[in-house]
Amino acid sequence: MNLLRGFLVAFSILLIGCSASGEKKDVAKKVKQNGIILSHESGHYASPFSVELKPSKGEGKIIYTLDGSLPLEGSKSTFIYQEPISIKKIHVDSNDLSFIPTTYIPEKPHYETWIAPQKTSIKGNVLRAQLILPDGTKKDVVTKTYFVDGLNLNLPEIYLTIDSAALFDNDTGIYIPGVNYKDGKKFTGNYFKRGKDWEREAQMTYLSKENIVEINQNIGVRVHGMASPKAPLKTIRLCARKKYGKGKLKFNPYESSKISEFKFLLLRTPYSTWNRRLFADQLVQKIVSDLDLEVANSIPVTLYINGEYWGLMDMAERMDDHYFEGHFKVHPDSLCYSDAAKSTVTGKVEFADVYDFAEQNDLSIPKNYTKIENVIDIDNYIDYIVIETFLGNRDWPGNNNERWRASGISDKWRWILIDMDAIMLDKDYRMLEKLMDTTKMENEHRLSSTLFFRKLVQNQEFKSKLLKRYEELMSTTLCPERLLKIFEEYEKIYENDVQRQIDRWSMPQSKEIYEQKNEKMKDFIRERSNYMVQDIEEQLGVKINPVCK
Repeated sequence: MNLLRGFLVAFSILLIGCSASGEKKDVAKKVKQNGIILSHESGHYASPFSVELKPSKGEGKIIYTLDGSLPLEGSKSTFIYQEPISIKKIHVDSNDLSFIPTTYIPEKPHYETWIAPQKTSIKGNVLRAQLILPDGTKKDVVTKTYFVDGLNLNLPEIYLTIDSAALFDNDTGIYIPGVNYKDGKKFTGNYFKRGKDWEREAQMTYLSKENIVEINQNIGVRVHGMASPKAPLKTIRLCARKKYGKGKLKFNPYESSKISEFKFLLLRTPYSTWNRRLFADQLVQKIVSDLDLEVANSIPVTLYINGEYWGLMDMAERMDDHYFEGHFKVHPDSLCYSDAAKSTVTGKVEFADVYDFAEQNDLSIPKNYTKIENVIDIDNYIDYIVIETFLGNRDWPGNNNERWRASGISDKWRWILIDMDAIMLDKDYRMLEKLMDTTKMENEHRLSSTLFFRKLVQNQEFKSKLLKRYEELMSTTLCPERLLKIFEEYEKIYENDVQRQIDRWSMPQSKEIYEQKNEKMKDFIRERSNYMVQDIEEQLGVKINPVCK
């Protein structure tokens, strides 16, 4: 797979090239798909051009549309191909999808309020063509998206082509409040509906930043998330199913991963990131890359829907049984998954048994601690605690406190880093104080989420391991110089695309505010160690002395 990708990248560079002045050159690249030969592949072009279509075997007629709808003989928007199709520069206007409100509009605007685009962007020409053979047999539809904007890609791009009603119909559209929104009631609206009845078919194209189309297939899409569906820009779940054509998305977008096929992927909205920052969760996979911790791979991508710029998204693995099957060869029947203090949502082995033992026994007693050691991966748990507390995750441990095990793969429970959108907010936030406190928690659920740590830290062996690991990781993995380098790499990745995101969603509110928030996160990185040392000394009674190596 990597050798093939390397060849394709090199070949693409040779094809696309750059002129002496640095301007992008347009080079037609023929592609054959579903019985049609097209003169151009999806992507960005500097100048207007014409697309030529012909049957690959010289027989049959080709019908096509240019509005994103499926070709249908007799439809006003469907044409019979007779001559090359003109592709030109076009812009989004007030009649397009970008101007449809995706949330309810309250009298007093707030974080979840939809705001119309500040500027209109260049729109892609969406061509959908179908070959009809002389005997009437219809081949599958070919979908291509062409931009005349001369854009050189900084990020991979995803083009979703879908019936607009599937997203925006008042009764059945999954992207709007619609008939299911109840004024004043939380978690209502079409976008909060779940299940197969609220999955819609779409065509997906994935264009790598090297201008190579790596995915071109029909998929299912759903709105995903617990709270983020009410945000204007929503998280979308991409679902590969055989009923749409292919049961997997076969490609490898993650450089550090060996996984090359996926059942589900998420396009996570930046609205999930606390304090209206553009990225946070994405940093964690890089930060913990040298540790034995489970975390979803992700990369930033640019999303377009029916040719319209839709914003910056984080394309991430979904943490489910397919994730564990792909990464660890875990058979779904042997996977046990626990997503709350006690409950196990998947599998026969109950985490409640472990929790109840910890609750009912004194873990400072060696024999009791040994029993806990036999059922949880202590080293994994300690690293998990260090990362969560050092990064100051405000949406934890009452939420996003999840773990897994699988017979023959990991017979002990292991913890998972998931939904780290609330990290690096307050450099002086006392996470250990929060874990140790039993008087200020809002409800029993919160107390239950901290019980495990409070009981374990009573054991001297565990406490010594924890303190040693804090010092080790704060001297290496969590060293400010390393974290700043990772953060600045992400700033570099995003820098050329931030303004388009602002123009489209007013989120972040402005380039200046975006930079201010980034600077606050960098300030967190520079000073967090000092506050963490204080928190450790106050709660655990020992002063550690991390020194970056």
